[in-house]
Amino acid sequence: MGHPKDIFKNRGPLTEQEIRDYLSGKLNDAQRRDIELKMAQDEFNLSAMAGFEETPEALAGFEKVKDSVHTNISKSGKKWQFHHTIILAVLLMAGTMILGTFVFPDHGQTTLPSEGTDESNIESIEKTTTLANEAAEDIQELSDEEIEAAVTLDELNIVHAKEVIVESPVIIDSALTSDPIYEDIAIKKSIEVKKVASATNLNIEVPTKDEIIYSNVPLIYMKNFLLVDYSKIYIDPPSIEETEIFGTSPAMANKDDEMPEVHQTELQTVVITYKDYLRETQEKFEQHDFKAALKRYKKILSKYPNDLNAHFYSGLCYFNIGKNDLAIEHFKIAKNHPYNTFQVDAEWYLAKTLCQQGKTSNCDEALNKIIKEGNYYSEQATDLMKKLE
Repeated sequence: MGHPKDIFKNRGPLTEQEIRDYLSGKLNDAQRRDIELKMAQDEFNLSAMAGFEETPEALAGFEKVKDSVHTNISKSGKKWQFHHTIILAVLLMAGTMILGTFVFPDHGQTTLPSEGTDESNIESIEKTTTLANEAAEDIQELSDEEIEAAVTLDELNIVHAKEVIVESPVIIDSALTSDPIYEDIAIKKSIEVKKVASATNLNIEVPTKDEIIYSNVPLIYMKNFLLVDYSKIYIDPPSIEETEIFGTSPAMANKDDEMPEVHQTELQTVVITYKDYLRETQEKFEQHDFKAALKRYKKILSKYPNDLNAHFYSGLCYFNIGKNDLAIEHFKIAKNHPYNTFQVDAEWYLAKTLCQQGKTSNCDEALNKIIKEGNYYSEQATDLMKKLE
């Protein structure tokens, strides 16, 4: 058995056969999960699968384009290499996009395989397609000035940091479940985090397997908040660039000098690791400095547009400063993200936001869905519905 971390290594672009096999719905769980990890690791793979799923005719041209590339390579006396696969994929995707414009003008609709496709595979395809559609739409974030001008909700209505830490479901890394001992350790760690965060002597019961959510990507705790560990996903260590002021101001010059020199300050760009930047951001969220935290999540998203951590916690920040429309947009992306870490949480906070927004019919629909599914937040959803009656 390989080491659990092996599943997070870069797996390269999707091949034609992998696309065909995935869309056929005939793969077993392990094979399907391997392909989904490829899609999760690379936005190009995700877009390629969504494109071929929407325009299956494009697959028919795969071999023709591949033969053409092979011919050109042979003429130069070189061998097929990794970058040739990427060239092929780019050519095919370009053709898919052009063809799709005429054959499938409504990109919001999904055509799924009708035979031999199990429900879990359909759900997976729907989620990746939805994400591809949503990711194409630019969220009009508030400017820093608009964030500062916003009014934070009162203490009774905000989503408290402690609520996010203590009342969320137990989520563990699915890579650890191949060995029962890892699962036990992960569960105990999650429970311990909840106990520490609650700062009480609450008797928190160890959840059963049915009550656990298994994340399909690696996790990390920061300031007791659960987060996706992107350092184990990206090939290059993720980082954020910050502009800082260096130099000494005149006020700090040596006062013994009769004519103190005016020390010039200068702006320099420093690179901060993603983990360090996120840790400080979560600290601001923990302190209920939602505006400062939101500005930092915006900075993360400016470099990593599909960062799940930033989308989910941005949604909470926007909720807490009364910007419901933007909160909804971020929660929808988190709910439909191929990384399933915050899907249940995002669905619940999306429902709460719709209720706070006053959209009664949408609120009722979202709450009824949670109750019907019987997921972790079904009891809270039932209580909220009673309050709204």
